[in-house]
Amino acid sequence: MKSAIGSAEIREVRVSFETLLDAKQKGRWWVVGDLKNSRDSSEQDDTFQPLADESSKLRALAQRLRINTVVRRSVFYAVMTSEDVIDAFDKVCHLQLRGEQEREIVRVIVHCCLNEKTFNLFYTSLLVKLSASAPSHKFTLQYTLWDRFKALKKGTTSPTQLGHLARLTATVVAEGVLSLTILRTLDMHILEQPEVLMLQLFFRQIFRENETTFQSIISKVQAAQNSVATTEPIVYFLTTHFLAEKANSGDPG
Repeated sequence: MKSAIGSAEIREVRVSFETLLDAKQKGRWWVVGDLKNSRDSSEQDDTFQPLADESSKLRALAQRLRINTVVRRSVFYAVMTSEDVIDAFDKVCHLQLRGEQEREIVRVIVHCCLNEKTFNLFYTSLLVKLSASAPSHKFTLQYTLWDRFKALKKGTTSPTQLGHLARLTATVVAEGVLSLTILRTLDMHILEQPEVLMLQLFFRQIFRENETTFQSIISKVQAAQNSVATTEPIVYFLTTHFLAEKANSGDPG
């Protein structure tokens, strides 16, 4: 599987939930993590009917993940029963959600991505495709990530979720879906330890791709209005937390 900062056109394989359940008997021919429990919840909404082909096992998994509303479960079923990114994109689009219900598409995908035991490019590729299809998905992704950044300060994010959040954010920035301004809600001068770790992992992923990618990202920020307000805190973080950390570890890369 290619690195997280790869082409948005890749077709990541999405195995069905039934295949996941039969893994011990039929073998694990795919690369995917196992979803675990989460604490996210939202209010019930009975205005939307779930997909007809939902299974009791899939419903149980949704319940363990606290995906409790009808709309969120419908998105979850569509994503988890898809064969690949294209299939998942088509299925969630066919739900024909609008307004606040449509925002649940991105929220559920991010929720699933962060709760995998192993980071899965399927989710990031799907988010990139959705964001390219409609500005509303890009807007929702931005605010969803900001909500996740806030959770870092509260200490409610597990180490695995923190790592997945860093990699997810780095991917959508490298793909040009969002810019480095996504980090503006983080006060680089007053960071809690989870925020520092997430940003360190984020920039490691960005730098791991290549220098051209990073220069392109910086150029887009510098071309925007109030670019100094974005670049100055980033330079401060890189100097204080990132480069200093690499020097102390003896890492030349």
